[in-house]
Amino acid sequence: MKTKVVVPFFGQGLFFSLSKWLVAAGLAVTLGAATPGQPSTQADPSFFAQAGDTERLRNALSQLRNLAGPLEADRLLLAELRKDFPDDMDEAQAYLERLKELALKSDPARLGPLATRMVEKSPPYLKWRDKEYTTAEEAAREYARSGAREFQNLFNQFNNAVLQTVVTHIDALLSQLESLR
Repeated sequence: MKTKVVVPFFGQGLFFSLSKWLVAAGLAVTLGAATPGQPSTQADPSFFAQAGDTERLRNALSQLRNLAGPLEADRLLLAELRKDFPDDMDEAQAYLERLKELALKSDPARLGPLATRMVEKSPPYLKWRDKEYTTAEEAAREYARSGAREFQNLFNQFNNAVLQTVVTHIDALLSQLESLR
């Protein structure tokens, strides 16, 4: 990216104005020349530390901005997981789709595949849950046979993965904040 420097007048002031701009832009070098009545522009060693701090702050701020979206998705995921699982089959399916959507925003690599499998394996569980059974033994047999157990295991794995992801994102946030000290 080129920056055009516009100097209002030519002559001796041109070099001094350009040297001031270079120092302000973080490209400080000892220029050693002075205009009449103006001191020589020397690079201040503290300027380099400040320029390094500025770049470090910019990087940290950029990384904090990158964490904002996943942290918001984490917050919403935790809020959804605290809710009771809906009784209605359509509401339950919508709830699972919402969890999947938030999982993909929070951590697509870790939570996305697990959420997708969980949604895919939910129909047997939802059907099992809606069906009436005459005995507890019949309900248990159907739970194991129908695939409802597989969904329940995936749902538990998903909850644990969400918690681990939230911990990882909070650790990253704290690490970035610590780097700003």
